[in-house]
Amino acid sequence: MNVQLRQILYIKTAQLYTITHKLMNTKLAIKNISESLEEKFKDVLVQPKIEKETWESIRKHVTESSIHPSVVDSVLLTVLKEKKLVDTGISYYQFLAKNNYDLSVITQTYLLQLYEEKRIIEKEDKECILNLYEHFMNKYTSFEINMSNTLVKNLCKIGEWRKAINVIQKFETNDQSFLRQAYNALISYLYDCGEADKAYKYLLITFKKGKGPMEHAYTSYLKYHLKDKNTVNGKIEELFSLWRQYGINPSEQTILEYIAACNDLGWSAKQTKLEGLKCTVCQQELLQTLSDEDYERLCKVAEQKLLLDNLYNVSNPTEIKRFISFINNGKPYDVVIDGLNLIYCNNSGYIMLQQNLVQHKKKGKKVLVIGRKHIECMIKKLNLKELADYFFVDNLSKDDPFILYAAFASGKNAKIISNDLMRQHKFAIDDVELNALFKRWQISQQYTLEKDEQSMKKLTKKAPIDAIVHKQLNYWHIPYMYNSSQPRKRHTVNDNWTCFNMRP
Repeated sequence: MNVQLRQILYIKTAQLYTITHKLMNTKLAIKNISESLEEKFKDVLVQPKIEKETWESIRKHVTESSIHPSVVDSVLLTVLKEKKLVDTGISYYQFLAKNNYDLSVITQTYLLQLYEEKRIIEKEDKECILNLYEHFMNKYTSFEINMSNTLVKNLCKIGEWRKAINVIQKFETNDQSFLRQAYNALISYLYDCGEADKAYKYLLITFKKGKGPMEHAYTSYLKYHLKDKNTVNGKIEELFSLWRQYGINPSEQTILEYIAACNDLGWSAKQTKLEGLKCTVCQQELLQTLSDEDYERLCKVAEQKLLLDNLYNVSNPTEIKRFISFINNGKPYDVVIDGLNLIYCNNSGYIMLQQNLVQHKKKGKKVLVIGRKHIECMIKKLNLKELADYFFVDNLSKDDPFILYAAFASGKNAKIISNDLMRQHKFAIDDVELNALFKRWQISQQYTLEKDEQSMKKLTKKAPIDAIVHKQLNYWHIPYMYNSSQPRKRHTVNDNWTCFNMRP
């Protein structure tokens, strides 16, 4: 490692350590301040009115507690919020404003978070929120994410949803982050006040931009549509279809709420488990098929995004051109095997490959094995050339895009054999809806090799691929997460499923 690189790494490590150290110290200091305020100002902080001199004394006490002066106000507001002293926190902010203290964006954000906790918003509270909105909109060209989220929540709370949309739009002009909390508040408010068309518009945006809204928005959606018993079943199925289309996994809280509502509507809805891909409630196997139209969309995008757009990252133009010509002359293939993955999955990989090639040969299947050039000599040595077609990419090339291209080029019924879940390629597609299509295709068409009870190898469906909503006949099978903050793309846990039968 050269000297310059070592210096950069040292600086980065030191910066990370400093940030971590400050965070740990701040958390500890907040805990200590909370305890000391409880001890020294317990009776004062619950008073309806606190005099200026008292606030100055409290502020001085916090400043002397190893807290940097630049964050003393935000720390004190944090403590008051944690103690559920909302009115006291607002009173402290008013003291700061009246006495010309420096009000940072962080301090103003903490004030807005206090208003989130306040049950009844008075006229003067509304005026303060609107004044902060005007202040932020006029002073800043870009918004910080926490401030944006809490400002949108408060604007919705006082019925100013149009101004809330202005905040979201201004934030998104300068930042690619997904304002999930803000959208959640906006969608909930719009459904609660009967603006269903507008709410649905922003609901779709959350699916296209991120992992959908949070629990409150789904609750508001359900409450709104339960008002019309003639259309509610269709609206619930419409939401389920959106979860399927965009690969959304709702939280356990949301799914339990919908189970209760659907059972009240005459459905049969239960939590379930999967044995392999079979539901233990209805005994149906969860199969995923794509329409011809969806398959063609996915095929074209996979070819462009995974291979052609990443030409030099995957391989080189000469090899890509040779491969495409090879596929065009040999397709369609019934099975495409990830040769390298299969061979190196255990100590007897070449024997596994040979056994499976013989198996497919007996069934009359046309097989393509894709691997790197360094395995070619062993393939020849074992006399496997006659059992399949082969394409060996350069040792430095990435073979997964070749495997996927060959499978897509061979038609919607082509299977791939690989233990690799290929998540990186779903991200490369860079489209939420198409990623969901990719998962549906993968669940249906990808196989792996696993051990059975006799320790022999057999071909089995890959059960733990990322979960996605299934619809068969009257049945909806919906995977869920324990909470809405879990990552969107995650390994399936077989217990986290529900079975909805619309016409039991």
